[in-house]
Amino acid sequence: MAMAIVLCLTSSQSLRSIPTNDIEIIETKVAPPSPRNRTGTWIGNTWIPPAGWQYHTPSELRQLYRGKNILWLGDSTGRRTAMNMYALLQWNNSNFLTTELSSPKLIDITKRGSFDCDQWPDAHARPTICRSLDGGGTITFVPLVCHKHVENFFQSADTLNITQDMDLIVVALGIWEVMRPWDCKAPNRTLDNITIAAIHNVHEFERSTKKRVIWRTSGYPDHGSTLTDAVTKLNEMVMDVIDQTTGVDNSQFSYLDWGGAVEPRSKPGERIVGDLKAHYGLEPRLVLIEMITNQLQEEGFFG
Repeated sequence: MAMAIVLCLTSSQSLRSIPTNDIEIIETKVAPPSPRNRTGTWIGNTWIPPAGWQYHTPSELRQLYRGKNILWLGDSTGRRTAMNMYALLQWNNSNFLTTELSSPKLIDITKRGSFDCDQWPDAHARPTICRSLDGGGTITFVPLVCHKHVENFFQSADTLNITQDMDLIVVALGIWEVMRPWDCKAPNRTLDNITIAAIHNVHEFERSTKKRVIWRTSGYPDHGSTLTDAVTKLNEMVMDVIDQTTGVDNSQFSYLDWGGAVEPRSKPGERIVGDLKAHYGLEPRLVLIEMITNQLQEEGFFG
């Protein structure tokens, strides 16, 4: 919080002669830097948060998210991060092994289309994971892999039922638009058109429900420069459209440039590799959890 001091002097007054009760102090909020500039840097496999942000211990994360219901919408990269968040919030550990947080039994649950959730069984976009947290709160995951699926989800009659008790919604997808564009196409529509419509629907949902929504930009596939350039272009478009859509009101809908954060560790020879070309190892998943937490903490989401 910044303070501005407003002084009105007459010709016969000096600063010293003004009583303190005649000085008007106006408190003004200083807008945080754009998420485009909050991507941090890397030393080896360690991410260095941008200025003003910090790392959180598992205990601190459990305290912050206590009682929060979190809905993740996304592809397998989103599911893997969602389940790492679940583990950090649910397992009462001070230390976590990479093998624990990268176990397929954790991050690849429901990978083959199974369900680990008995709620909303008739929903068109049915959650595949819904886990309660011992400290209060839940982690829920709905598989959506393309922007057109986000567009449809936020205009579905099921959405209000699924999101009714959610405190935070994270949209985590994008890689399919580049790696499997044939699956993400819609008749007589361009990717730009679909993306704008999806973001518009998210914004309209946020305005009507006042739910906190964060859109995470896409990571990069372990491929050549053509797909790298395509992801960068897609991420820039998403951020531009969200800025243009939310810039005119006090929106609870924002984005995090996770793609920009992990881009330096996505290049051949420098990549933190995962089991598939679209996946990363553990560290980039933890980076997203920290980015989400820091942005929410900065805006007072946790109270």
